[in-house]
Amino acid sequence: MVSLFKVPGPVKDLFDQFPLVQYPAVKQLTPETKSEILKRNYSYSASSSENPSQSTTSFKLGTYNVFQTEDNTFLATDPLCLSIELYLAIKNGIKLPKLNNDHTDQSRNSLFLLSHHSSSNGYLPIYIEEDSKRKSKRLIKDSQSINETLLTSVKSSSELMLITLVDNVIYDYWITSVLFNFSTDVQTQIFQFHDEPAQQRVNLWGLGNLLSQLVYRNGFDVRNPAIARQFQADAYSLITKQFRKYSRAVEFEKQRNYKEFLHAIENLQSILAKRNTRFFNGDVQPGLLDVKISSYVTLIIKFGENHDISKVLHNNSLLVEHAQAVIKYCS
Repeated sequence: MVSLFKVPGPVKDLFDQFPLVQYPAVKQLTPETKSEILKRNYSYSASSSENPSQSTTSFKLGTYNVFQTEDNTFLATDPLCLSIELYLAIKNGIKLPKLNNDHTDQSRNSLFLLSHHSSSNGYLPIYIEEDSKRKSKRLIKDSQSINETLLTSVKSSSELMLITLVDNVIYDYWITSVLFNFSTDVQTQIFQFHDEPAQQRVNLWGLGNLLSQLVYRNGFDVRNPAIARQFQADAYSLITKQFRKYSRAVEFEKQRNYKEFLHAIENLQSILAKRNTRFFNGDVQPGLLDVKISSYVTLIIKFGENHDISKVLHNNSLLVEHAQAVIKYCS
């Protein structure tokens, strides 16, 4: 009778000839990995009033990419990410990331460049907060959760109404311009980080997937169903896009978004002029509405040159000055 616990002869001979070897564990952080992390980390500056020893918590704001300003400040390239970058600076009494900051200190609050795949819903920003003394205590918030948290700080119904205007109307035309007017090169600058040519080619391959996820962020697909379908590859969307009626629907949404954007920008300029204050909230420091508006204006100037979205600002210079004031305050 053959024993169930006896190793068959041929198998035993095989393992005797090629014995099992226990290899050491692979290091989680190789020098290459550490270098890549450093390239993607942009630490906030500490203000003169900040005492690092008093706080054990730090945050990382996951964003698509950053660009460097003339004064060596790093700003997020996406308006939702940038508005949160600015708000966090104001709320925590810290200054925006700069070139000469210590970006190797992982305990510092920072921006961190991530792929859109890092988020379960397929788009950024994402907020991660961790306590250095309690590693298990980690708070993670996606784009929607972050915005909901920010809105709880709004105490004025008029400010909430204007924030809703920005979150819907200004946002919709920004995304419309990104999808239809901006070149592939500009889209890549906004949404993807790369520092090598080979990496850029890989990113271009994945850009379509990124944009197909982006149309679901912030309810854009609900307000613009025809445009959203334009960037989907399912069977129903592919068939629907063949109809002339669908093309007319896309064009209608694009023109509507432009007209509403133009009207919203003119209204915001008029409101700021009537208030005759530096910021919309009339305070010495910017509020949530200020950082949201300034984020769009800053990125429109940076990426929307020679497009309709940028030309609108030519007749609304007060909003440009306002955006510069907000960035300067946070820097």
